[in-house]
Amino acid sequence: MTAIETRTKPVKTENPKLPSTKEQRTMTTEEILEKIPTLCFMGCKENSKVKNDF
Repeated sequence: MTAIETRTKPVKTENPKLPSTKEQRTMTTEEILEKIPTLCFMGCKENSKVKNDF
């Protein structure tokens, strides 16, 4: 009998709350960059019709 690795449940990631657009207008660029997440796994992908999905 061979050992088969089972699938694990996907890890839930926290989605940080972004400030509203009204608040962002009063913030400096540095403050906005601190608030906005820079996650590597987020980006655009191509769907089956070769259009970009975000």
